[in-house]
Amino acid sequence: MISYQVYKLIHLTSIFFFLTSVAVMLVAGKTGKIWKIITGISSFFILLGGMGLMARLQAGFQPWIVAKLVIWFLVTGGGHIAAKRFAKQGVLAYWVVMGFAIAAATLAIYKPF
Repeated sequence: MISYQVYKLIHLTSIFFFLTSVAVMLVAGKTGKIWKIITGISSFFILLGGMGLMARLQAGFQPWIVAKLVIWFLVTGGGHIAAKRFAKQGVLAYWVVMGFAIAAATLAIYKPF
């Protein structure tokens, strides 16, 4: 069995990789295949680590977890769409992604509902 700490390490490390690769794609304008692969793989590991944490906490699908899943879907799907379709608004899209990331962190820390 994988411990809580390992799932947390997987989750947080994947978030760092994802946000870094999204920043490169949106701000620097480098939409090469490698950056898309990195965001896809790190997105999967964000979900894997999060689900592992949820299992270790025996939390089930509480409302704050559902809200984080919705944010995950918006950011992972929207990041690629924004990088491809709205390349000129990359900096704005990056700040929107960062806002969603801050909202997700706030939900994880405070568990408001």
